[in-house]
Amino acid sequence: MHINFKANLLKSESDNFSKLVHVVLHGLFLLIICSYCACRNDNECVDVDYGRQYLSEASYASFAYNGGETLFFKDSNGNELKFRLTPEIPVYPHYRCDEQEVLEGSCAGKMKVKTEGQSLGVNIICDSLDYSIFYFHSVSSILQGTSPIYFDVMYADAFKFIASGNPNNYYVPLTALLDLRGNDALLDTIKERHEYTESITLNGKAFDKVYYNILPNGSAIYFSYAMGFVAFKDGNNPLWVLDRIE
Repeated sequence: MHINFKANLLKSESDNFSKLVHVVLHGLFLLIICSYCACRNDNECVDVDYGRQYLSEASYASFAYNGGETLFFKDSNGNELKFRLTPEIPVYPHYRCDEQEVLEGSCAGKMKVKTEGQSLGVNIICDSLDYSIFYFHSVSSILQGTSPIYFDVMYADAFKFIASGNPNNYYVPLTALLDLRGNDALLDTIKERHEYTESITLNGKAFDKVYYNILPNGSAIYFSYAMGFVAFKDGNNPLWVLDRIE
């Protein structure tokens, strides 16, 4: 009987030790999990780089020029202006670095979102006067919380190189959405600077599906994806209309 009592005592001590080991291991496991979660939460607001984002096929294909073209514009009196496109080699894509700071939520001011957006672009430069047009198709984005929403947009800036501060400086911007990529609900939050008409006649020439921007001072720019830039106007000066492309 004494032997059985001793055996039972040893068994009880062994069971208690096993329980203690189990409790200790369980506690360590919970400590590791909690530490991992805490670290993960501490790192929620680190900068994120989404890498290269590409134009949709439609946005790429709708680019109006191949590169190297020469554009000839005429006014109503028959005077002619010639514009050259650069680069003169075929247009090839490049990538524009974009960095946005998170402005909402727990990561506001603590996190930046980076992207390299694909872009196609040309400079259209007048041979005889100081007019130029920068024209691009580019991937752009806005942030929803910490997540970027991508879309494709057309940018154009028509301007004149003259002394800074001159009140006759010519500058007309034009922007239009190319592809919302299924984010139609965001349409009202994306700013565009253009009007649109299915057809228009300029100095007696008819053009279809034209995007344009007319400023209060009379300066204007007109564009179609089929022909590129079809007309521009500098204040009260004559309207120049595309005559031909070579």
